Amino acid sequence: MNNDYSAETKDVHVPACMLKEWLRGLNDSLIPSTYYEICVSMAKEKQKLDHKTLDCDKMLRGVNGQKKKKLEENRESIRYLVSFLKKMLQPEHVELTKMNLENLSIVFAPTILKCPSDDPTVLIQNNKFEKDFILQMITNLNV
Repeated sequence: MNNDYSAETKDVHVPACMLKEWLRGLNDSLIPSTYYEICVSMAKEKQKLDHKTLDCDKMLRGVNGQKKKKLEENRESIRYLVSFLKKMLQPEHVELTKMNLENLSIVFAPTILKCPSDDPTVLIQNNKFEKDFILQMITNLNV
């Protein structure tokens, strides 16, 4: 609230929780809800999600009148977050955190790609596909 983002702690869970809370608090997810069905469909169809398919410049073009500046912020945030998550996958970090690619995908899928439905059935059915999409995004997006 005071633009003070310092975290004087040695507990690694504090900055991790702060990041997840920041992502949850966004008005819309980093991948806007207008793209949700496209992303889930790609994962359902087991479409190979490579760098070309996941290119943030192509994926996050203006849809439904979204402002270009907001989309640029989303693209850069996605690139930065994916870069950070790739660093977290270095063996020395995985050994300490126990957060491998699967675990990171499970944790970050609901915050990067929020399901626009409140229907519990839809939420449960799409959970795996959200995770698969984020797993491939972390793996294949060039940052």
